[in-house]
Amino acid sequence: MLLLVDNKTLRVLGRIDHSLLKKFLHDDVKIEENSDYFFIDYSTIDFNLSYTFDLFSFSDTINIGCTITISKVYDSFGNFLTEGIPQGFKTICYLTFFPKVPQSFRNLPILKGWEINNYSISLINSKDISSNEIANILEDLLILIYDDFKNISSSTVNRISKRELIKHITDKYHIRDSNEIISIMTRKGLIREDENNKIEFFRK
Repeated sequence: MLLLVDNKTLRVLGRIDHSLLKKFLHDDVKIEENSDYFFIDYSTIDFNLSYTFDLFSFSDTINIGCTITISKVYDSFGNFLTEGIPQGFKTICYLTFFPKVPQSFRNLPILKGWEINNYSISLINSKDISSNEIANILEDLLILIYDDFKNISSSTVNRISKRELIKHITDKYHIRDSNEIISIMTRKGLIREDENNKIEFFRK
């Protein structure tokens, strides 16, 4: 269960049937490779245009490694909302993903309206998650990072510099406070830093 304030999440119900786009938006639309239009459930707070999420939750699992930006917002009448998503509105949003659209979003049902279903995805910003919840997902993150370095390393050495680890976490997984992540991982006994600022990984 996510230990965060529920109203800081945005629920993506499904992909919009592209044949309905012109009907809803009253205009021809262009869809970039790393973007798509989605039906978004009622929002309990305002979200500004260009607001970016760095995590998403699907089937009680937090997913990392992708940023999701609100690029365009339309109300249920097809009006473009220049300020973003207003509180209490259900909307159609054009979301932009970096580096690419995750498969979970491509697998969402294609809908003709705001239909509640069991496949919705919640968008989250890491700053709204408690440190305990972050700690709970670190073991999965550790395995991903460990495998990354194991695959690119020419040996079986399981040590890297702290600077390398910070850069890797920041660049690939879009985690803002990499130092805090490393501190939590250290406290949990997942990694160890030696006197030469080298990080040793302990595989669980």
